[in-house]
Amino acid sequence: MTHPSNTFPVNRMPPIVTQLLPYSSGFYGLIMDQCTHTREMIILLETFVQTGEPALVEQMQELETRGEELRVRNLDSLNPSVVCAADREDFLRACHAVDELQGYLCDIVVEMDHLGIKADWHMLEMTVQLRHAVDLMCVGFQKLTTCPIEATHEAELIFNLRKSIEKSFRAGLVHLVSMNEPNQADLHSSTGIHQLFNLFKRREIYQLFREASLKVGSSGKVLHEIALQFK
Repeated sequence: MTHPSNTFPVNRMPPIVTQLLPYSSGFYGLIMDQCTHTREMIILLETFVQTGEPALVEQMQELETRGEELRVRNLDSLNPSVVCAADREDFLRACHAVDELQGYLCDIVVEMDHLGIKADWHMLEMTVQLRHAVDLMCVGFQKLTTCPIEATHEAELIFNLRKSIEKSFRAGLVHLVSMNEPNQADLHSSTGIHQLFNLFKRREIYQLFREASLKVGSSGKVLHEIALQFK
């Protein structure tokens, strides 16, 4: 079921403009645009795993395209800026980590639709955990513009969620294998072949969720390392 609070206009995004960055906090404002955009994508993913609505696939692809435009805008804004090498490296790592996360969120929706997979409990659980992690990522990068050292709190919570998603991933694999019993499947029958294909297709989706969790974990690591510089 789609909740009103989880709906949003797909054409909403910050204007694509080039701007100079006179100091480090300007970087984090640009990254925040990417984080906010990522939150729109994870909300759409959550709606998709709940409903399986095919129209959401195209919307997710449009959001991924806009996310790529944000990444390009941010990198173009960095190029002419006079900043130290450390700040430049931090910004690049954060920018790419968030962008890669967006890519995996889109891949999950596209592959589930392409493979005809309906979400199970484990997928929904990992989606909710990812949404919480993205929310924390947004709060953490926002704190870098106000009280940077406090962002270590959000980073640590992101690490914990990353571990929780890993547990959900492994639990899903165990359940999938026990449910399908591939070793007992009769591969000479259409039922047995379908059973085995179903196992591999669902495992592929589980793996995409796991990769998304690794990317949100990378964002948390960058956030943590930046925040510690202000300790």
